[in-house]
Amino acid sequence: MDEFIYLVSYSENNDQKFEYISPYIEQLFGITKEEYVSPETRGKLSKIYHPDDLPLLKLLKKDLLKSKEKVSTNYRIKPIGKNDYISIHETVIPKLNEQGEIEQILGIIRAV
Repeated sequence: MDEFIYLVSYSENNDQKFEYISPYIEQLFGITKEEYVSPETRGKLSKIYHPDDLPLLKLLKKDLLKSKEKVSTNYRIKPIGKNDYISIHETVIPKLNEQGEIEQILGIIRAV
C-alpha cells in the first residue's frame, strides 16, 4: 500500500500514543516507525517540512483540535536522505468519545 497510515490515541490529559504506523513511512519519510515515534527524532521532523508550509500545517492542527472535524491538505516534505521536496496529501480524521473530545486520530498520507 503506497500510503503512510497512522493511528494516535489521546489520554484524558492529552498525552499521545501511536497505536499504529504503517511500514510505508520508510519509503515516504526516509525513517523507520521506531524513529518516527522516538522523542529525539520527533523534534527533528519539523525540518523535513517545507518552511513555507509550516504555518499552514500549524493552523490546520489548531483547527482540527478546535473543530474536531476531518481535515485534508497538501504540503511538501524533503524525505530524510533526499535532496528534493515531494508533494504530499494528508487527511486527518478524528474519532470523538462520548464527551465529544478527540479520542483518536487516523491519518492517511500519500505522495501526489
